[in-house]
Order: sequence, then structure tokens, then C-alpha cells
Amino acid sequence: MRTPNIVDLPQQDETMAALEGLRRAMPALMQVAPIVAKIRRAHYVALIAEGFTPDQALELCQNSEL
Repeated sequence: MRTPNIVDLPQQDETMAALEGLRRAMPALMQVAPIVAKIRRAHYVALIAEGFTPDQALELCQNSEL
């Protein structure tokens, strides 16, 4: 018996299809997380290097889409 593919799921069950997609993507997403963290940290450090206070840098990072 083969494993069901996401396209085999019933059309009306979009939530389960989305969940299966997340399950399949989880290994890649877990590899991306440390890279995103490094980018966010670099952004924070760069803002401080440009003269922002740590509080200002943190606020800018919180409002950033990086």
C-alpha cells in the first residue's frame, strides 16, 4: 500500500492537506530556523553599530519583516 499523496486528499479537507504539507516541510523549516536567527541577530548588531541604542534596535527588529 502506498502512502497517500497530498493531491490524493479530498478537496473539502483543506486543513488536513495543509497539515500534511507542514509535516513534509518540517525538516527543511527546522534547517532554516537557525539561519533566520543569525540574520535577525546580524540585523540587531548592525543597527547598534549604526548608532541605535539596544532598546531602539530591539524595537526596530520587532517591527521588521526580516
